[in-house]
Amino acid sequence: MNNKNKFIPTIALASIFLTACGSDSSNESTANSQLNLTISGLPVNALAQVEVTGPNNYRTSLTATSTLKDLVPGTYEVSAAEVIVAGSPFRTASVSSSFSLVAGESAAKTLIYGAPQLSIGAISGFGSVYVNGVRYATDDTEFSHNGAADSSESLLSVGKIVKVQALVPVGGDAIAIGVSYSADVIGEIQSIDLAKGVIRVLGQSYFINELTQFENLTFDQLTVGQGIEISAIRDESGQYMASHVELTDSLVSWQILGVVTNLNLDTKVFNLGSLIVDYSGVELDGEFKNGSHVEVSSATGMEADSLVADAIEIQEMELPGARLALEGIVSELNGNEFTVDGRLFSLNSDTEFTQGKREDLHSGVAVSLLADIIEGASPVLEIRIELLNEMEIQGQVESLNAEGFTLAGIEFLVDEFTRYEDDSDLDIRKFSLADITVGDRLEIQAFENEAGLVCREIERENANEADIVELDGAVDAIESPTFSMKGLTVRTSALTQFEDASGNVIGQDEFFAALMVMDQVEVEGTVINGELVALDVEMESEDDNAVELSGKIDSLDSAQSFTVNGHKVITNGNTRFEDGIEANLSLDVVVEIEGSQADDGTILADKIEFSELDDHEIDLQGVIASLGEMNFDLGGLSISFDLDTEFEYGQASDLALGRYLIVEAQLQEDGSLLARDIEFDDEGQLEIEGSVDGFNSVTDFVVNGLKVTTTAATQFENGTQDSLANGKRIEVEGLLEGTSLLVAQVIEFQGPQERELEGSIEQFVSASEFTLAGEAIITDSFTQYDKGRASDLAAGVKVKIQGYLNESGVILAEELEFIHSQQLQVSGAIDSFVSTLEFSVDGQAVLTDETTEFTGDIKIALSAGLKVNVEGYLQEGNILLATIVSAVE
Repeated sequence: MNNKNKFIPTIALASIFLTACGSDSSNESTANSQLNLTISGLPVNALAQVEVTGPNNYRTSLTATSTLKDLVPGTYEVSAAEVIVAGSPFRTASVSSSFSLVAGESAAKTLIYGAPQLSIGAISGFGSVYVNGVRYATDDTEFSHNGAADSSESLLSVGKIVKVQALVPVGGDAIAIGVSYSADVIGEIQSIDLAKGVIRVLGQSYFINELTQFENLTFDQLTVGQGIEISAIRDESGQYMASHVELTDSLVSWQILGVVTNLNLDTKVFNLGSLIVDYSGVELDGEFKNGSHVEVSSATGMEADSLVADAIEIQEMELPGARLALEGIVSELNGNEFTVDGRLFSLNSDTEFTQGKREDLHSGVAVSLLADIIEGASPVLEIRIELLNEMEIQGQVESLNAEGFTLAGIEFLVDEFTRYEDDSDLDIRKFSLADITVGDRLEIQAFENEAGLVCREIERENANEADIVELDGAVDAIESPTFSMKGLTVRTSALTQFEDASGNVIGQDEFFAALMVMDQVEVEGTVINGELVALDVEMESEDDNAVELSGKIDSLDSAQSFTVNGHKVITNGNTRFEDGIEANLSLDVVVEIEGSQADDGTILADKIEFSELDDHEIDLQGVIASLGEMNFDLGGLSISFDLDTEFEYGQASDLALGRYLIVEAQLQEDGSLLARDIEFDDEGQLEIEGSVDGFNSVTDFVVNGLKVTTTAATQFENGTQDSLANGKRIEVEGLLEGTSLLVAQVIEFQGPQERELEGSIEQFVSASEFTLAGEAIITDSFTQYDKGRASDLAAGVKVKIQGYLNESGVILAEELEFIHSQQLQVSGAIDSFVSTLEFSVDGQAVLTDETTEFTGDIKIALSAGLKVNVEGYLQEGNILLATIVSAVE
């Protein structure tokens, strides 16, 4: 945050340093001493008010840097009075400072004036402390950690929200006089919602996002019952967004910060969110009322549904006359006035937008600002709008410069707000751009502004033997078989594994047919000749209940029911296994799971992977397109082999153009592929797996570059010959005729048999069992509903269903969309209000659910008399199911 030429103070701060004391040859001829006093930190032409007193009633006043000669040896005192510049005070850390002068010697002292400032925000780095884009020197700083004074900087971490009492001299570096930290909550984890990214502690929900810093763990490693400490900020709806999370070894005291509601002075209880606090045993100091910001401590923790407080500290807001640097989320935007963390601010013609524009400011936007605190709305001097992340990438640094670095051919910049974290074995606490070297593996969160891609967060990891790049972002151009992301070309081939938004394995043609510019995709691959050669490409999941979970199996009832990190996981006939099979599931086996989470937290696994690409082994299949002395081309990828390569059912001399191979290759440091195992057909018998391409008929199609045909004797599993189509993932067993045609004996369709139906419900048994278009349909706890809910299902209701055939031949609905014949929009005042889920507008009954979109702060403001606009669909009984609820301007 730029503080030049802005001189509004907050609290009395400054610094006086004894910088030198020694012999001065110019004074050796006398017995008297000399004082060289440097005065800094004031605006140009501003006069200091400094007085020096000493022995024999010595007294002199100074207004600028001076040298005092012929001083009698003895004890002297320097005192500094407050200086007002353009209505703004500058102060020193201490009113006075004493020292001794020795005969014949000189002493040098520095007195620093400064505009005091309070800065509240997340720590972004060390080497001193970086908060809100400012480096605060911490040489003589006092630290407080969760109420413990005389603490240490070592207890602080990147992401923790701190308050910095600082001195900001004109033309000098900011100096931290005090840094205090208080966790927003310390307690036991009550529940974890992986899909929604929520940790519940002491009755409060704390939300996880991409910027949440986890100390030596990941979100999916948390388990219910663990002791946890969370630092957070409040969003526009009053919810808490976790900035830093760490486990506590032992809980000796519970702690929670929040805003008082439902205060009952008689029973001495109040609420922090849904948490009931009993403060009957606490003596309070200060004004205590609804709306008070408090820190509550308890030695006993939760008892039933309440917390018994041992101590309550009322958090005082900043007093008028203070300067405040603040990080937070905008709420209650009304014209040029808005609120951040309960504080009211205003924009004016002098407000400087250091990033973003006025039209970018709206409720829910994260900002960093500098303001003068006054009664009412505090005027904002500077404001930086935090732009949304546009890319997440992991890979190795290719080159460096003074402003950033290049990774995967993409140039990244850093700025004063960039967060740094060193998770490598080097574990440098004061990690910064200066510590990054070519070859370092970084994980980056980046946004884009006028200057380019800027790193919001940089985490260094241990480098891998080979450079696997992992990229998550939006597609900006498409030209099959390539697409680009922020200018980086991603090249796919028949060897790339594709997954659609539902997690189904699809073919290249199907992927590009569905891909659109601005779609979010995840890519894993390696950079070759300036392009990212993709090994895996996944479309962003459309399932709000989609989860990913990694860890050891810690309990196992069966292969269909087990737990990972305490989370219950179930499988069914449509669960896919990679790098292993169902029989490999056992205690302590490490797995990666992708699936959907039911309301009770159970995870239905769509895919279970038994190993990561840590060994960089890649399975490839295809036809040799070109052949060199010690290398060949397979599916557009160049693969080399050496004397250690093992051959099955053949040898190196059997390699030939058009020959079908099954290859296990290892990715090398330079991004090349080295074959470790090459398998030929076994006397003509061959088994291949891939996606259908070039489909002409059931007797003429291609898989992995090899032509395939069927006969009347071909057996089909998990589908029929009518299921064959471009993009279908299949496994084929058959006999080679020559080297270029595979006659299929068995074709097995991979993944579930997907079905899509639309029409009116016919026979209705229950919301979990009915028929549609003559097909039996069932639903379960994982079924996703759109534009309605399970209770709306009935005979005659029109729906659209996407699902798959289960083992019993019944369609299990994964997604169910209600087709409404009448859309409706109503505007007016709420005339009957039961809850945010049920109210009426001008006599029209309205229901909302988890799919309803509430604009701005409208959800927390809903009440009788509020004017709203509601859009939705009419249900049975003339009830309007709201899709959008917004305020009437």
